[in-house]
Amino acid sequence: MTPAARTMLLLGASGLVGGHLLRRVSAGASYASVTLLTRRALGLGAGKVKEVVVDFDRAETFGEVAVDDVFCCLGTTIKKAGSQAAFRKVDLEAPLAVARAARQAGARPKNTVVARDRIAVKRSTLVSAPRSRRTES
Repeated sequence: MTPAARTMLLLGASGLVGGHLLRRVSAGASYASVTLLTRRALGLGAGKVKEVVVDFDRAETFGEVAVDDVFCCLGTTIKKAGSQAAFRKVDLEAPLAVARAARQAGARPKNTVVARDRIAVKRSTLVSAPRSRRTES
């Protein structure tokens, strides 16, 4: 498959890392299409970029997730999330739900990248953040 024919899925396009990645792939020729899964409309869909507003608790809202590459730049802090449960939902459960849906749709990404937006981590986050990264094998 030629680079220009590749497709990608991006979670976290409104954050620091996800926004930077979106700008790079939008301007480049590496991907023919870029699908953003967002919790709210961001107004970023244009050209080869398609924005899909989803409910991360309902996989049927994800749309077409059989893509070549998946980039997950979702993340939050416990302070922003408001609770451990809400933090876990954003940091662990939403990315896992999308990964499972993509695999079930037949996606076999060559690249799956999980990036952290967090530049500075408070001590209170250090305890729960690593726990949320543990996934099933």
